[in-house]
Amino acid sequence: MKKDPEGILEPGFYYKHLIKYFEKFPSKNISILLYDDIKKDPIGIIQRIYKFLSVDPSFVPESAYQKVAVTKFKLTKLGKLIHGKITPLLRKTKWGQRIHQSPWIRKYFYRFAEFYAKGRQIPPMKKETREYLKRLYREDIENLEKLIGRDLSFWK
Repeated sequence: MKKDPEGILEPGFYYKHLIKYFEKFPSKNISILLYDDIKKDPIGIIQRIYKFLSVDPSFVPESAYQKVAVTKFKLTKLGKLIHGKITPLLRKTKWGQRIHQSPWIRKYFYRFAEFYAKGRQIPPMKKETREYLKRLYREDIENLEKLIGRDLSFWK
């Protein structure tokens, strides 16, 4: 396995992390949601969550139709600078923590990020990188399929 100095690959081992919860809690108390499902049917997923929590599943919040985070911005040069260098430095100060927690600033930052990232293309993943990741995660995905009872072949 290649080195992962920034720890960005570790969170992708879903089975490895989820099995700990399944060992401690009954499976009826655990609900696993996939990003792919959220993209396809956000309202259906919200209703599924509400049902799981024994809350009225007919309620749909207005925010269900709003885009909350813009990850494309993080891949731009400005986004990398802000998220990779400036934000970690600011979080170390009380002033920076207040800025980071301010809903007003977050609201306008997301608007700016959405505007700035609009139309920018994310470079495609290299074929060898994709193949490496498929090999790296294959066993974990197969174990996860058994754990949650879902076919995840589209991840492989």
